Amino acid sequence: MPRLTCPSCSTKFSAPDRLAGRATRCPECQDPVRVPARAEAAPDDDDAPEVELAEHEGGGRKTGGSVWSVIRRVPVFVWFIAAPVALLFVCCGGLFLFMSTPSDELKKADKLFAAGKKGEAVAVYKQHPKYLLASDGSGTDRLRRVVDFEAEAGREAEARRWIEQATDRKLALTCESEQGKKLMAAVARERQDALAKAAADEKARQEKALAQKQKDEQERIARRDAEAARKKEEADRLARQKEEAEKLARKKEDDKWVLANKNSVTHGDVVVGVKSVRVKNVTGTDLFGKAWRSNDPYLTLRVTVANHSETKKVAYRTWGLDQDRFSRENEAILKDTFGNRYNPIRFRAGDVLGGRSTNVSIHPGFVLTDLLVFELPLKNVEALLLELPAAAFGGEKDTVIRFRVPASMIKKDD
Repeated sequence: MPRLTCPSCSTKFSAPDRLAGRATRCPECQDPVRVPARAEAAPDDDDAPEVELAEHEGGGRKTGGSVWSVIRRVPVFVWFIAAPVALLFVCCGGLFLFMSTPSDELKKADKLFAAGKKGEAVAVYKQHPKYLLASDGSGTDRLRRVVDFEAEAGREAEARRWIEQATDRKLALTCESEQGKKLMAAVARERQDALAKAAADEKARQEKALAQKQKDEQERIARRDAEAARKKEEADRLARQKEEAEKLARKKEDDKWVLANKNSVTHGDVVVGVKSVRVKNVTGTDLFGKAWRSNDPYLTLRVTVANHSETKKVAYRTWGLDQDRFSRENEAILKDTFGNRYNPIRFRAGDVLGGRSTNVSIHPGFVLTDLLVFELPLKNVEALLLELPAAAFGGEKDTVIRFRVPASMIKKDD
């Protein structure tokens, strides 16, 4: 194994035989060192370290680095001191860069502008828009130079851009060049026109919104009125339907009743009618044949029952309240159109009412008259409704003869 000496750092080391005739690197300084061929190998040096380096394409093989060797040789306490110092240096440098201002550059640009090098000065100015457009107005002089220069150079779009930025920030910018003044006036007119147009658009929008609101309100009122009219019409229709239904019901009910002052009712061979209706004191005889007269007036109805049969007689039992019988199935019923019912009058046992016919046979061609007595009706009654069961003269049990007695038919004795 040949022994080598680095010509740069005089480090002695050995290399493997397979690297003979090729180059390797010093393990200390990493400089290339040529490994001699076997015939040229230097005599062995027992004190040289045996180091095999990594082989690289085109330059040998690297097995280590001198930088890491140096780092490993530095004491640990040195790193504890050096690291905070380096960190402090980096932070202070960054803070210095952050807090620094371009005042020097702007001052240099001012000198360039004064020297007539306006283009170079304006280029520097434009690199610092924050200072040109400062809210305190400290950069308006430099901004004026930029605008005047750009306007005189014919770059109106660029000059206009700076003027608009100054106007947006409400800076008191004045130009010295005629082109700059014209641009500022044009921008001011455009801003005024834009504000006027915006105000007109806003006014038009508000007027349109107000008109739409009024229209919506009118439509809402119209819909409300239409809905109210529809509901009223529907209510009127339902009321008319109800009234018509009530009229029809009354007509059907009235059809069941025969006007007592105009018509009579025929049931088989029997014809029933109401002859008269009077308010008077009634008379009669008692059990001993003695005549009597009621102290109070009553409502009396004189009804007639005629037998039109030629061959059969009719067995009639009175519609009045008969004290001699317990059944009231054939009793007449008297009501008024208000729904009030009037009770029949019962007399003392043994009394015979004048005009009353009880348990009488009516021969063919004969007419019987019976007297029905009820309590007095109301003074404002419109009509009385009289119901007479047909079973009282042998008719069908469920058949009822109905008379409507108008109030004009009621007479009163003096």
